[in-house]
Amino acid sequence: MSEGNVISEAELVRLLSLAGTSSGKAENGDTAEEERAIDALKILGRSVITSALLLKTDAGKTVKRLSKHDNNNIKSAANATMEAWKECVRKEQMKKSSSMKKEAGIDATDSVQGNHASAAPEPDSKDSAAGSLSSLRMSSVSSMDSLGGASTPSAPKLKGRPKRSGDSTRDKIRDLLAEAISTALSDEVPSECDPCRVAVEVEEAMHKQNGGVNQKYKAKYRTLAFNLKDPNNPDLRLKVLLGQLPADLLVNLSSEELASDSRRQDNEKIRDYMKKECERGQKATASTDMFQ
Repeated sequence: MSEGNVISEAELVRLLSLAGTSSGKAENGDTAEEERAIDALKILGRSVITSALLLKTDAGKTVKRLSKHDNNNIKSAANATMEAWKECVRKEQMKKSSSMKKEAGIDATDSVQGNHASAAPEPDSKDSAAGSLSSLRMSSVSSMDSLGGASTPSAPKLKGRPKRSGDSTRDKIRDLLAEAISTALSDEVPSECDPCRVAVEVEEAMHKQNGGVNQKYKAKYRTLAFNLKDPNNPDLRLKVLLGQLPADLLVNLSSEELASDSRRQDNEKIRDYMKKECERGQKATASTDMFQ
């Protein structure tokens, strides 16, 4: 697979299933199945993968489980795949971070002064990538391409701007949040629902939660912005705009909890599928054991 060409979800699931099933059969000493499992893992390791795919398919957990296999060759292949995927995630996070900082007017070299807390040091890239592979609570922001090509809904023109905080970074984020929330405006929404006011409440809650403008604050903004702009997540925007989801509660939700219903359903279907495939592999192993 050429560099930059991301593996498809269908191919990823197929290879994971093959690796899982064959590795199960290889526990009985079946060298042919061992080779199939290793070949599948090698292909996976050469593939470009995104954090969105890892989140949706639980691929990281599957490969991590194989990295503890009794067969040393399978274990080695799984570990190599894990390391390759960590590097993919690390590069993606660096690219996304740079892009979002530019969008929010945050220069990577900016230092926070005055009443704001100093920026926290960047987390270790390996630890960050490993967390992305093993947890559904990833906060890394995926591109809108992962939504199946859907486009962000257009926002009505705002009447005015959110209240200024006196800090350029915070004010820029308030503007961007207001723009995202305003896409929920419609004739059915009461006129007193003001996206600018809500954006200020959300930004202030983020600022309070994270102790100032620091790396955690910026990461939380990126997560919220991604989900609020998701064209498949109108319910989230509307609940925030109507006050049904208060700012102090909103900023404490995980990426999974912020996701749209369709995204959560897709995640659940993939997890169920992978579980059944693993169980099928285990049953095949048990059946073979009966003849030993």
